[in-house]
Amino acid sequence: MTFSPLAQNLWALSGLVFWCIAYALMIRRGIKDRSYGMPMVALCLNVAWETYFAFFSNAQLANRVGYGLYLAADLGVLWTCLRYGPEDFAPGLARRTFRVLTLTTLVGGFVLVRQFSLSFDDSYGGISATFTTLLLSVLMVGMILRRDSVRGQSFYIGFFVLVGNISGWVMNLIAHQTVEPNISVPWVHTTNVLILLSNLIYLGLYLHIARREGIAPLRRL
Repeated sequence: MTFSPLAQNLWALSGLVFWCIAYALMIRRGIKDRSYGMPMVALCLNVAWETYFAFFSNAQLANRVGYGLYLAADLGVLWTCLRYGPEDFAPGLARRTFRVLTLTTLVGGFVLVRQFSLSFDDSYGGISATFTTLLLSVLMVGMILRRDSVRGQSFYIGFFVLVGNISGWVMNLIAHQTVEPNISVPWVHTTNVLILLSNLIYLGLYLHIARREGIAPLRRL
């Protein structure tokens, strides 16, 4: 399948819009619930990835601007994580060290993303993005299971993550055809199937827990 320049731009724009909506909803829900909507490790890797590819990569200017917009939205989610993250744990070592661990993970994530990009010629981030997105999707399932509540979460967060990842799947294929031909198409399809399955499991768990708690899922933003 070949994508026209117009189709490429529309898919890129759709991914940006869907993910920025998801980030905005995470920030809103995090403030209302005194919580955060993205698992800490995945969040740190996301911020590290966006920082590196926006400011330190050799990607084209238009791509770097897009990465910067993702980063600006993600920094709001990071703020909720640093502000409310310790409250997600019982009193003890995890609560006392949460912010230090978050910042340490952020620095380590940046080093890892940079080294991965240089080692595997991932100049536009298409390969590493599949890793970070798969990790995020799996850890979101783990987070809602650990909390066993919808605190910090909403159906719409899960929905916009899902449709954003569908756009990301197509963007991986576009990158293979245009700027990053070393991306393996079978790898793209395999990882993105697992990503979307994880997203659907998360949505199913959210609906189950919300109904158990007497919450109307579609009325909760």
